[in-house]
Amino acid sequence: MLCRMIAAALLVVMAMNANAIQAFADDMTVVEPVVEEAALQEGGDSVVATAAPTPSDQANADGNDEATNTTEAVQDSASPDADVQVQSDEVEAQAADPAKDDGGIAALNEDLAASGALVTQGNASTLAPQAMPSLTLVGRAQIQRRGWMGVQKGSSISVGTTGKSLRLETLELSLDKPGVSGSIVYQAHVQRKGWMPECRDGQMAGTVGKSLRLEALKIRLTDDLASAYDVWYRVHVSGIGWLAWTCNGEAAGTEGFSKRVESVDVAIVAKGQGCPAGTADADLPFVKGRDIYRTGVQEVSGDVKLDVMLDAFVKQKCGTNGEKSLRKAYQIISRYPYRVENVEPKGSWQKWSVPFAKDMYSNRSGNCYRYASLMCWVARRLGYDAKTVAGYVYTSSHVPEPHGWCEVNVNGKAYVIDPDMMHFHGERNWYMVTYAKAPIEYLRHK
Repeated sequence: MLCRMIAAALLVVMAMNANAIQAFADDMTVVEPVVEEAALQEGGDSVVATAAPTPSDQANADGNDEATNTTEAVQDSASPDADVQVQSDEVEAQAADPAKDDGGIAALNEDLAASGALVTQGNASTLAPQAMPSLTLVGRAQIQRRGWMGVQKGSSISVGTTGKSLRLETLELSLDKPGVSGSIVYQAHVQRKGWMPECRDGQMAGTVGKSLRLEALKIRLTDDLASAYDVWYRVHVSGIGWLAWTCNGEAAGTEGFSKRVESVDVAIVAKGQGCPAGTADADLPFVKGRDIYRTGVQEVSGDVKLDVMLDAFVKQKCGTNGEKSLRKAYQIISRYPYRVENVEPKGSWQKWSVPFAKDMYSNRSGNCYRYASLMCWVARRLGYDAKTVAGYVYTSSHVPEPHGWCEVNVNGKAYVIDPDMMHFHGERNWYMVTYAKAPIEYLRHK
């Protein structure tokens, strides 16, 4: 009996263990092998199998990713090079892709170039200087027997008259100058009064109702006007014509010759732009009295216009170094082109040589009489006792031909200077040669 009870108990225990083992086996998950595509080797047959992650493994992985993301975020925020690297990448991307948006720079450059504010040279572009404000000169003059003339306006103006023999007595000048500081200042040299006090911005320079001529002018600018602009001017003088342009406070006209100013040209130009266009009848802007002449033998032609020309020739071309200057003047004049003229001189040499010398100087060409006349008056300007001679020369056919030359007297001996012959026969000496040793026979008029 007892044995049967023990056997039954053992059977019960065994049955319970079998049920537990089955339940445990039912709870187990069979893991199938998973082939990872990335593990396939190109051109090979081997396969690497990895186990699929369990739910717990996935959870751990998710947790690790969050921690990693948090760490990277902290590192990014703490790194000063992070933004720089991003920007550098963007710049490189723009360089690689020209079509990428440039923030409107190209469009801005196009607008600047169209407006003239951007100057392009080759591959480089620079901003052009800002355009200077436009200035307007305003001027008027009071003229002999005509009173006040009409107001003239512009960047350049001309006030007065020419060819009417009318003196200019009063001058007014002003400037319309938006946004620019400074004044236009001018001063007049008046008959019997000399240089008058300076005037500015529309004040009257000269006299009214006194019948006194203006003889010279000075004009200048001040402050910002003087820094950005030049004022150029010239005057038309009786008996001479237009003198040369001058600027910025220099004198224009004559002093000590009793010559009237008849007209004035004035122009405002950008700093350093240079002299306005316009021909001049004399190369100097201003001539002052007798101080342009040397003492000693007679040097004055009696014609102010010619004296101004001679002064300009000596100062600008040959200098005042005695015989060296005389020789240089001879060389310069002999190189002027020959011009056929059928007019022969009449009267005394002093009478015909003056207009011939002025013509030669103005046109830089002429015939033998003009060569001789300019040479004579330059020699006199240098202090030599010189005159022109109208006579004859004997050619190879022994036929006398009309001819003119310059004769210089030194210590009582006469010497020939013949620029015309030098022009055609430069292989011979025609400078300061005596009549006895001249290459050709000269015959004076009796």
